[in-house]
Amino acid sequence: MRVVTIPNYFFAAALLVAWTIVLVEGIRLRRRARYIEELPFPVLDDPHLPRVSVVIAARNEEERIEHCLKSLLIQKKAAHEIIVVDDSSEDRTPEILARLKSQTGDLLFVLRIEGPPDGWLGKCHALQEGASRATGDYILFTDADVTFHPDVLAKVSGYAKEEGADFLCLFPRLELKTFGEKFFALGFTQLFFAAFRPHRAEAKRSRSFVGAGAFNMIRRSLYERVGGHSLLRLTVVDDVALGKLAKYSGAKVRILHSRDMVSVRWQKGLWGSIRGVEKNAFAGLRYSWIKAIGAVAAVLVLWWGPWICLIVPSDNISRCISAGAVIAQLTLGWGVCLGMGVSPFLCVLSPLAVATCAYALLRSAVLVTIQKGISWRGRFYHLRDLKKYDKL
Repeated sequence: MRVVTIPNYFFAAALLVAWTIVLVEGIRLRRRARYIEELPFPVLDDPHLPRVSVVIAARNEEERIEHCLKSLLIQKKAAHEIIVVDDSSEDRTPEILARLKSQTGDLLFVLRIEGPPDGWLGKCHALQEGASRATGDYILFTDADVTFHPDVLAKVSGYAKEEGADFLCLFPRLELKTFGEKFFALGFTQLFFAAFRPHRAEAKRSRSFVGAGAFNMIRRSLYERVGGHSLLRLTVVDDVALGKLAKYSGAKVRILHSRDMVSVRWQKGLWGSIRGVEKNAFAGLRYSWIKAIGAVAAVLVLWWGPWICLIVPSDNISRCISAGAVIAQLTLGWGVCLGMGVSPFLCVLSPLAVATCAYALLRSAVLVTIQKGISWRGRFYHLRDLKKYDKL
């Protein structure tokens, strides 16, 4: 008896439609992307140029914080103030901060705190404490491992003024030094932008939102009106959550990218990259195993499905349709590689790269579930509390 099956080309066609949508979204993102390098340099003596208070939470950051602060201290438009909150660092961070403070005077303000109170993540508490002392028109939240070109603050101040922006997110250039870092970033970047679609966050009617720990700049009046980090006190992915809080509060959102003017060494090596998303990956899915399994299944089907349909013996129609989906996938990967500044031929490894990211997500979910919480910077946060107060 002949068994009736659904033709393979239905599955291949579904993948082609999905990849066409993903590719179109990627093209829109690339066309709408604004780079800080392309912004005009403002008139520095303009009395209406916004003042920017920079806030950094630091815990055991001896490796990069000096480089970060020196790049901020030589800005052509000096920061209104640079506030570093030393969250009980146990390395040379306090010594470095004390030395820089003695050399720079009042521009650099250093606050030492001895850990967060109950019900707070250390970083969120440190950022809240730093922001409470800010007096600028905008607060720029950044990380201690970010490096800034001397023109950055001037350009973003002028851009924020011209656009009337309430929240400005800038995606830095990732410093990718090893093959493993480039490989993992290839997968992570595609998944991040596919999930958050940042180019849509600027539209008022869109529910999309975005944030970046390296560069989140928010109007101080808006930050104070929404309660600052008090609503995010136990939100692990606080940078993206701050973008959500701003967007859903009616903020005018603007997004910038950087080719060279803002950069960060994201992770070290492939294993360092996998471990680097350990605390954030499962948290980004609200600690839901259903969402985690669904996300992994969708990712594997979308990235591996076209190749399987192309390679496995099938009818010619299915192969032609699958070839179209493969071309769309390679085109997206090619563009992502160019954007990251790596060889575009790396795009052929996209299925392996996203599979590695899927493994990192499952690993994060398993560890958080077994440990019943997250260990972060020498502190443990119980999963029960994280689930209850997570705002992402």
